[in-house]
Amino acid sequence: MLRVFALATVSLFMGAMALAHELPDDRVTIVQREPTHLSITFYVDEVGLLQRLIAPNSSRAEFLLACAALPQAMLAGRLQAARNAFESEVAIRDPDRRSLAISAFRWPTIIDTQRLLKESALTLLATGTDHERGVLTEINADATAGKLLNSITFVKPKSLPRLTVVSYRPLQQQMNDEISEIKITF
Repeated sequence: MLRVFALATVSLFMGAMALAHELPDDRVTIVQREPTHLSITFYVDEVGLLQRLIAPNSSRAEFLLACAALPQAMLAGRLQAARNAFESEVAIRDPDRRSLAISAFRWPTIIDTQRLLKESALTLLATGTDHERGVLTEINADATAGKLLNSITFVKPKSLPRLTVVSYRPLQQQMNDEISEIKITF
């Protein structure tokens, strides 16, 4: 009886800890680097994103185990197709509703993604979970417009169900021997 009570107490405590732990949302940061140039950085749960793009009807566990077993060449083809699909979902429009040219997507290497999938699959087999959404992967791109941008419309990619959007235009100031202090306001 004491053993059952102890197990129930531990289970209740662990469940409360799991609920208290906040998982990071996928997010995108859009920075206006120049009046016609934006830098775009997505921070995403890459396993979840790929699962939604490659095998949307499979569970996360089924997807992980299937991908981890694929030869690198076959996985590379599937990853490239998924990445192309995601890139086609990313859209930014200028104030006149014209699409900006989005280019130079930079993803982790195929080897890095394969390593992530294999490590997640091994963790899943060993612990029953792959620590879903523990580490966010960085995906970068650039957007350019033919005219000055004072505002944009960002369209949420369909493969990212929840997305936090951060945007800003950095203020850059030079300091030298004559200017030793700068007041910074937020």
